[in-house]
Amino acid sequence: MILKYSVDKLLYQRQSSDCFWANLQPDENALTQMNEIKMLVRKTIRNAFRTFQEKAEEKGLSALTEEYGISLESLAATGNVDDAINALKKVKPKFCSQGSSVYKTLNKPAHTPPQQMDVDDGTYLPMTIIEETGPIIAKEAFFKIVDSALQQLCQENRDWKFINNKPTCARIIVSTDMHIDVPLYAIPEGEYATLTEVYDSSSYSLEALATKEQEVILDPDQVYLAMRNEEHWKQSDPREISEWFKSEVKLHGEGLRRVCRYLKAWRDHTWEDGGGPSSISLMACAVNTYNDPQNSSGFAGDSEALLAVVTALPTQLNEGVYLMTKNEMLYPRESDQKNHSEIVSQAEKLKTNIRRSLLSAESQEECVSGFMAIFGSRFPYDTESVESIANQVRGTSAMAQPSPETEMKPNFSAG
Repeated sequence: MILKYSVDKLLYQRQSSDCFWANLQPDENALTQMNEIKMLVRKTIRNAFRTFQEKAEEKGLSALTEEYGISLESLAATGNVDDAINALKKVKPKFCSQGSSVYKTLNKPAHTPPQQMDVDDGTYLPMTIIEETGPIIAKEAFFKIVDSALQQLCQENRDWKFINNKPTCARIIVSTDMHIDVPLYAIPEGEYATLTEVYDSSSYSLEALATKEQEVILDPDQVYLAMRNEEHWKQSDPREISEWFKSEVKLHGEGLRRVCRYLKAWRDHTWEDGGGPSSISLMACAVNTYNDPQNSSGFAGDSEALLAVVTALPTQLNEGVYLMTKNEMLYPRESDQKNHSEIVSQAEKLKTNIRRSLLSAESQEECVSGFMAIFGSRFPYDTESVESIANQVRGTSAMAQPSPETEMKPNFSAG
């Protein structure tokens, strides 16, 4: 499909601060602050377990459980209570970044408030994992210890707010435009020994720290997520997604990562109060389009890639989106069902606007206006950077035709 216009220069230029990609970049000061807060939260959780265990040695665990609201009888998720008690006395958490800082798809919020940048930082807890039944210590004990520590941290930082109604994590709202989520994972003691954790954050940016911590691969079947709204631990390894996405970017190039960020920017502009497809589901849709055999020759630029991705998006969302590595349903999930028709409708609008802007707009001005209607003011209004591709193609074709004067004549001479 031949584009009429290309907005490649408006979408992304490596050295330019006046392109859409640059306008999505979080402020460096904000990234530094997020990194500092992450390390403070890690220190707080590490100290909380150390304090818990020191008090247990001093007072005895039975006396201490009242302080935390943990009953000894409820400590064991599976197997022996004494084994669970002894294991809890030895737990030393390690940590590992996850989410958009690992995928390198973190965008600046489109509307603040209420939208916020988020840091996802997993807390990994070593313990015995019993085959078929899972971790031996009940997840409630860990939620009690971590929640108590983070609540105290928020009291010491009065502008912070602790949230514990998320099923998969504890959350600290740091400011109107930033929060940190802390999910809890159980892993076998052997896996724990290999988990990389970088203590000295001073030499690492938020992105570099996340990359460094992904160097060790855990057995995904031996990683369990603590869920507040479920009885038992749930088998779930966030590194599976990061490894999957990393391999797809390696295959298709950085353009795939940028297109995923454009989709997230569309969602955040469209649903000011939150909502819309999850980031992971949008990433999966983009990957599926890149992997479609009809796109096997690749894309000439971000305009062409974005056009292909948004053209496929409504159908993908309507039919359901799966993480192919696990055949896990990403969209629609239960929370999406109520707004499913609206989400698909908005995806259709995205498709229509992008196609009109790139394929049939009457002018560069109309092309840019179409993109701004989708992405908002973060998309730059710069009509001079819009390239007229169809005219270039027609011009090239015309130049390729030989003129009558230079056309070769047949040679009828004898001999």
